[in-house]
Amino acid sequence: MNEEFNKFEIKKSPDFKYSIDVDYDIIHGVEDYGRGDRISVKGIEEDSFHPGHIYDKYVESIIYPGKKDAKKLLTPIQEYCIDRILAIHGAYNIENYDIGVTDGYYGEEIDSVKVMGTHKIEEEIVRTINTEKDVDKILRVLNLEYSKILPRIQDVKSVTIVNTNLEMLTRNSVEFTRIKNSEFFVKNGLGYNYPIGVLHEGIIIDGHNRTKRAISDGIVNAYYIELLQ
Repeated sequence: MNEEFNKFEIKKSPDFKYSIDVDYDIIHGVEDYGRGDRISVKGIEEDSFHPGHIYDKYVESIIYPGKKDAKKLLTPIQEYCIDRILAIHGAYNIENYDIGVTDGYYGEEIDSVKVMGTHKIEEEIVRTINTEKDVDKILRVLNLEYSKILPRIQDVKSVTIVNTNLEMLTRNSVEFTRIKNSEFFVKNGLGYNYPIGVLHEGIIIDGHNRTKRAISDGIVNAYYIELLQ
């Protein structure tokens, strides 16, 4: 069978021009009525930047031929993969945005606010969510994030979603205890109604920081994607 169904598509790159505020200085022109003004961009205003919004905009950009609302067709595993692709490619990093400026009637104005390398992100999202088997979707994302994956993980045959007690899960995790407090406040685009990590044989192999943040937020049980042999 083909690796991909080639159904989900992204035709237009997400543009955050109207939903994320940009901080800039105006250098006034010498012409009448303020015409000829120039813009000196400082960056995105932090208060207007939210990973959940970034995630939602990318999901809204996904279309499925013949269907009005493609989001309703996405599974939790597909949504997890989208979130991880956005995180891996820096879409949740406020410094990783290209702010376009163009000439307007009164001078320069903000023309676009897009993630740097958005076309690569879109290609990866479409390729991954169209991959036929859920296990291959997850392995694709894991390979994207990590330079090397153990053969016993590469050889898994399927995945399932499990609800796991976080205290029991992290009780004997050496890797978990090494995470500094400052590292687990990095936000992702999904809430706790979705999987926050990947397990193999009851051990976290992806999502240590997200797990520690969940515990910090008072979450007792959370969803994970478990790899099965």
